[in-house]
Amino acid sequence: MSDKDKILQLVRQRGPLLPIDISKALGMTTIFSSAYLSELVDSKVLRLSSVKVGSSPLYYAPGQEHKLQNYKSKLHEKEQLTYEILKKEGVLRDEGLSTLNRVALRQIKDFAIPLEVQYGEVTELFFKWYMLDDNTASEKIKKILAPLTSKPAPVPEKPKEVVQKPSVVQEKPEAPKPKPAPVVAEPKIFKDTTKTDDFSDQLKNYFAQKNIKIVERDIIRKNSEIDYVLLMPTAIGSVEYYCKAKSKKKNNDGDLSVAYLQGQMKKLPTIFLTTGEITKKALEKSKQEFKGMVIKQI
Repeated sequence: MSDKDKILQLVRQRGPLLPIDISKALGMTTIFSSAYLSELVDSKVLRLSSVKVGSSPLYYAPGQEHKLQNYKSKLHEKEQLTYEILKKEGVLRDEGLSTLNRVALRQIKDFAIPLEVQYGEVTELFFKWYMLDDNTASEKIKKILAPLTSKPAPVPEKPKEVVQKPSVVQEKPEAPKPKPAPVVAEPKIFKDTTKTDDFSDQLKNYFAQKNIKIVERDIIRKNSEIDYVLLMPTAIGSVEYYCKAKSKKKNNDGDLSVAYLQGQMKKLPTIFLTTGEITKKALEKSKQEFKGMVIKQI
């Protein structure tokens, strides 16, 4: 049996595991075990966790996702609170959540799966508990959206009394029929966060022009919101930054606060890039509450 097969067998038996656990169990160096693990992840035979033990992620096999809950304590304290809320509710609507919860949902990627839901001409972002099946999630979302999509039937006006003339027959006006509520489309789950889009290509070209290197990229919403960790060239060398990029016509103080807090949790300076405008209120608030954050329109 090859070393790669031994690693695969070990993870399937005892996963999730850290690279150092695998190295010790099989008596190989971490360099070799890490290389084999990367190949197994690239071929989608194994999966890599977002939650980290120390500075290292966990490797696990499909079907072992439920065991990731054993590592809840490794999440940030505020992330643990959001984790519990999501686990209890099953589905959370991004709109209306506190800034802390919105940021945390984007951080606990192992447990919070983003869903994009369209009803009428509106598109909204939801997050579902990762062990919840799509059909149940869809039903929960429909209940949440029901007050927004259902309109009360109009009350028919009382017909006015009309004086009849011998040669004219007066008819009572028909009561207007209520319009059916828009149907909520089935949610689309974005599981492959490495998928490229036009906005991503636009940003890639922008970074190349500025000699900015991409360290990490996470597509939150296709063609509209992407998180990055970047290496920015400075007079003292390259500096790591967290970047929130949004393709949005108008950005408010809520957009800036989510980006700023996310950068704080990563312990990195923050850059906010957008294709649209920043509201006057948001700009004023940035000077007072988001000091040090770079805001740039591209």
